[in-house]
Amino acid sequence: MVRAAVEAEIRKRDDESGTDDPGSPAEVPARPAVQRRGGRIVVPMEDRPGADDPTPAEPADYAAALGETAADLARREPLPGRTTVLRELRAVPAPDGMAPLAGTRLVELAASMVGGVAFSPRLELFPPDLGLCHALRISQAPAGVRPESGIPLDDLLSRVRARFPGLAVLDGTTYVELAEAGFPLDRDPGRRRLFPRAEEGCGSRLGPSSSVPTSTGSLYAAAQGRVAEGRDPREVLSARLTEAHRLGGFLTLTLKGADPPGVADALAVR
Repeated sequence: MVRAAVEAEIRKRDDESGTDDPGSPAEVPARPAVQRRGGRIVVPMEDRPGADDPTPAEPADYAAALGETAADLARREPLPGRTTVLRELRAVPAPDGMAPLAGTRLVELAASMVGGVAFSPRLELFPPDLGLCHALRISQAPAGVRPESGIPLDDLLSRVRARFPGLAVLDGTTYVELAEAGFPLDRDPGRRRLFPRAEEGCGSRLGPSSSVPTSTGSLYAAAQGRVAEGRDPREVLSARLTEAHRLGGFLTLTLKGADPPGVADALAVR
């Protein structure tokens, strides 16, 4: 349908340019042109005589340059977020006189200009063959799964699909593949659901003879009490980290000033 529309417009352009009818418009309207770049067909508008619009080749070259940047972003590890994607795509020089593209259109165009690149609703660029382990980790699919109710496999995979539409590895995913990917949920065959993995010495799973509080909520309350008493505030952060780990989620830490050396390694060890 797109090709038919373009061909019809080009034929109208040819008919209008070859007529001597005095009733024809003095100014021929802009018509779409056809450009090919790297196996992709781009349909820019032709520049009209006397206008400052870019020539058809300029937006086509711009689209091809966007595709090269998109391919580089999709291959990075870890995958860059929306802010980085938009910043680097907007850094690609656009033709003079071309109106800036909206963020959604910019990312969509960049992804469409190169094979092996898809984009998410969050405007992230990713390879369609992204591995299961990476997809599970980045999407944080296990976050918020309750120990008492669990989650069906289809609902879990729907969370990942919402983050990475069209991800090939999700088709026919089995419980065995989830286990091999190091997923922090275990299957209950009887209930056909996935539940958070029990870990000894963590939160409410501590034994009754333990001398520390028996739930993460108690840990957090006790740590806040110590802060109020002017004691070690790091216990509050420790309790929050413990709870985030138990739920399979993450905690964002904001550091002021220059990043202190060794922070990333220390957190990874913790």
